[in-house]
Amino acid sequence: MTQSVSTQAVLPLPPNPESLQEKALNMRPTTAWALFRRNRAAMFGLIVLILIVLMTVIGPFIYTQDPFASVGARFQPPGSPGAPLGSDYLGRDGLAGIIHGGMTTLLVGLFAAVMTLLIGVGIGAVAGYVGGRVDSALMSFTELFQVIPATLFAMVVLTLYGSSNVAVAIVMACVLWTGTARLARSEFLRLKNFEFIRAQRSLGASDLRIIIRTVLPNALPTLMINATMIVGVAILLQAALSFLGLADPNVFTWGMMIGNSRPYLTVAWWTITFPGVAIFLTVLSVSLVGDGLQDAWNPKLKERR
Repeated sequence: MTQSVSTQAVLPLPPNPESLQEKALNMRPTTAWALFRRNRAAMFGLIVLILIVLMTVIGPFIYTQDPFASVGARFQPPGSPGAPLGSDYLGRDGLAGIIHGGMTTLLVGLFAAVMTLLIGVGIGAVAGYVGGRVDSALMSFTELFQVIPATLFAMVVLTLYGSSNVAVAIVMACVLWTGTARLARSEFLRLKNFEFIRAQRSLGASDLRIIIRTVLPNALPTLMINATMIVGVAILLQAALSFLGLADPNVFTWGMMIGNSRPYLTVAWWTITFPGVAIFLTVLSVSLVGDGLQDAWNPKLKERR
């Protein structure tokens, strides 16, 4: 007796639209900007930093009050007519000081960071790529500047040679470049032995071309993250020098506002609180952006396919 076995075709289940959408999203290449946007803290810092920059750039054209001019009685509380953030011991408008002082603070910090990168990357790149006695000499020179107290060195130089904003930026660059030099040296030491670097060297490419066209672009993400940290440190150092009265007294800065009003803290808290909050938010936003860049440029977090 023969048994007939009936076979029935098994139809595949229809695909789940949600699973297809998730798969399509996962197949997309993950860019650094996409990873940066996923970091909520970094996006918050970027938005705050953009608002602060817009306030310092556009604010003086909208709020035209002279920060050095008196708007009435001294120690007016916040919310007073003509002084939304109150007035200081000379009757000057606090909001005008915040707006105009932010431009100087940010420019000096940015200029100092750029000079720090130029000096530090230049010395660190040569030391790491050349090596040998050149590396030893440059690192000894770096250690010489590293052991000098930054604030004391800045105070002596500014006292002897003047306290203009350019001088303040140059002094800050002279005391901040050592960390960047060591970081650049370590990156160049790591990259110069890679196969693609050896291949270019065997093809007859000059050392300068290899440094500028190949090694530096590969080390740039790490150096840019360090640059954001330098901007925050430079802003704090500039505020400290202004607080001590070593910056240009003819230019409004947040540090100068705090330094001039410190004897009146118990009488008018707002004269110190608002510029202090401005410095805090600026440094915090720069630090958050730096952390976001570090996560976005970390190869382990780039799930590219």
